[in-house]
Order: sequence, then structure tokens, then C-alpha cells
Amino acid sequence: MADTFTPPQDPAQNSSKQTTTRIRRANFGDGYSLRVADGLNDIVRDVQLRWEGLSVTDYNTIIAFFEAHNGAEAFIYTLPDEGSSRTFSVENWTTTYPSGTLRGIVAQFNEEFDLI
Repeated sequence: MADTFTPPQDPAQNSSKQTTTRIRRANFGDGYSLRVADGLNDIVRDVQLRWEGLSVTDYNTIIAFFEAHNGAEAFIYTLPDEGSSRTFSVENWTTTYPSGTLRGIVAQFNEEFDLI
């Protein structure tokens, strides 16, 4: 069973979500085309989450979770604006240093469709 990601602090309001649909398209003459959904999971959400003003302890907690999963192991997370959980992986993140002891993280969450 996959781990559940529960960060010590909610992500910042300036996080973003990109939704992409996967389709198969056949182009015909005169500009006509036929489109169909590509598989059961044809809507994919990729989310860039930001945490700002983290204490070093909270920062280390989030980074330790990302490093333990190493981008290869998916985990369960509920986005702040959604009620249902989804499966994600995180392959890259950026650390920011806004001031002395505070830290920030910008992480790219990629939706996965693993059988967990």
C-alpha cells in the first residue's frame, strides 16, 4: 500500500494545477478529424505546490518524504481544493531561502495511475 503524504503545513495559495486530456486524433481531408479519449485515465493533473515560510523542521519533514520516495514510488495525496485522494509522484523540487531560518519548497506533483 502506498504512503499518504500529509505535510506539516498546507501549501501556499499561489500553487497551480495543470490539467491535460489525452486524446487520439485521426485527421482526414478538408480539415475534418475524429477524436477519442485515450484510455480510462485520459485526464491527467500535474500540480506545482509551494510551501512558504517553513521552519527548518517542517522543511526537513517534507524533503525527507520526497527523498524517501525518490520520484519512483507513488504516494497518496489530497489536493487542498479537492475532496478525493489521488496518486502522485514527485521527481523534482526546488528549495528557496526567503530569510534566515525560513525555507520554501516548490514541488512538481505528477499524477500517476498505479495499481496500489
